[in-house]
Amino acid sequence: MAPSGMGDIRIYKTQRGGKKMICTVVGLQSYGINLKDMAKIMGKKFACGASVADDDKHGECIQIQGDVEERFIDMMEVELAKYKVTEDKIKFEAVKKKKKATAEGHDDNEEA
Repeated sequence: MAPSGMGDIRIYKTQRGGKKMICTVVGLQSYGINLKDMAKIMGKKFACGASVADDDKHGECIQIQGDVEERFIDMMEVELAKYKVTEDKIKFEAVKKKKKATAEGHDDNEEA
């Protein structure tokens, strides 16, 4: 784990079904932030669902329903300023899901 105040906070934006987005916030623990409390604050600030999740890829993180990129910077000035998190430590990354090959498509090709 990174020393207190030294790690980056990464926000991964993933599209889920249609136009819906999920933002996964990783790296808040390195600043000594309680994830459960911050998820509650984010849920109220963004007026959406936010919870602590144990992701296989990112470990323990906060998952927020919706695209909160613009509003996250505004919230950071107020809430995260208490923990001395600066804007240059926050990185946004878009994640594209890989399409899985369907079993039906392979069966049709084999019969032809």
